[in-house]
Amino acid sequence: MIAIGECGLDYHYGAEYKHEQKEMFSRHIKAAGMTGLPIMIHQREAEEDTLSLIDEGIKEFGKLTGVIHCFTSDENFAKEVLKRGFYISASGIITFKSGENIAMVFRDYPKDKILIETDSPYLAPVPYRGKVNEPAYVVKTAEKLAELLGLAVDEVAKLTTDNFYRLYKKAKG
Repeated sequence: MIAIGECGLDYHYGAEYKHEQKEMFSRHIKAAGMTGLPIMIHQREAEEDTLSLIDEGIKEFGKLTGVIHCFTSDENFAKEVLKRGFYISASGIITFKSGENIAMVFRDYPKDKILIETDSPYLAPVPYRGKVNEPAYVVKTAEKLAELLGLAVDEVAKLTTDNFYRLYKKAKG
């Protein structure tokens, strides 16, 4: 086991279950704090509660680390999770015209705190948008991330791989 999650809060789908979601997320945070493993967080339309629960975990355990997987929020939330030492992860959304604001968050986020993912089977990058996503398409997300960061694609591959192993210390390379 190299991480706790995917877990978190989704108020887009399931807002009627906020209490139950927060209770379960708190349990996952406790597991991360007790084990020292990073936590992979799904967050959608629940920024304030996500930060509050992360802060409770940090207060209880001194430190938490992890990633906001499939980052879909704004610059303010990014700044807040960065203050807490968290990574953010780019999905195919950064290639969408409608995802331009999210893409700009990655442009400005510290390079050593960025990951990349497929978020399969959903969120296929352009030009595959609307199709079932698969790991082979991650190269399109990497190309967009390279453009945003002013790097070559192979540099993004190395950067995000290094970041992965820095976050998930128990993963074998």
